[in-house]
Amino acid sequence: MLSSLIAENMYTECHINGNQHLLFKAIVNHSFNESAVTKEEEQEPHHKQQTTEGCTLAVECKDGSTFWEKLADLKESFPIKVAEYAATSNLCDEPAFLWWVRKLTHQFGLEVPKTVKQAIVMDAENGNHLLQDDIAKEMEEVRVAFNIIDNSKNVPPRYQWMECHMIFYVMLDGCRWKAW
Repeated sequence: MLSSLIAENMYTECHINGNQHLLFKAIVNHSFNESAVTKEEEQEPHHKQQTTEGCTLAVECKDGSTFWEKLADLKESFPIKVAEYAATSNLCDEPAFLWWVRKLTHQFGLEVPKTVKQAIVMDAENGNHLLQDDIAKEMEEVRVAFNIIDNSKNVPPRYQWMECHMIFYVMLDGCRWKAW
């Protein structure tokens, strides 16, 4: 523990040439300036362009410092972190994100399903049940938190219908799936 803390602190110190290495923690904010393409402008036929111009993101480092960086630079260096921030901040429909965030359909060269239906189709095409098995495993783990009521029974007054959304991920070894 202490050795990793020392190593991290050494790494964040200034480089011999004056360069500083900061360890990325999270994207914490975003900003659009007047040069950013708006949703209204993007709808105009002559304005259909793929640009990240005018968008900056605030990056928090592990040392607690924060700095602003252009989206164009961050999306190349940290595409997953930027896509996750865009999704959790409801920015996927913004023109600066729209044209590239949704294209993240593959991980480690494998197609990643977006829905359970798509996962079932992919399993059928691959002749296996890997995705369906992981869905069943995840649902079994979370099922204890829910009281599942058969559709034929009357639903008690305070119960609420809830849909489930699965998120799929290819594990780093490229051989296993994870569903949440």
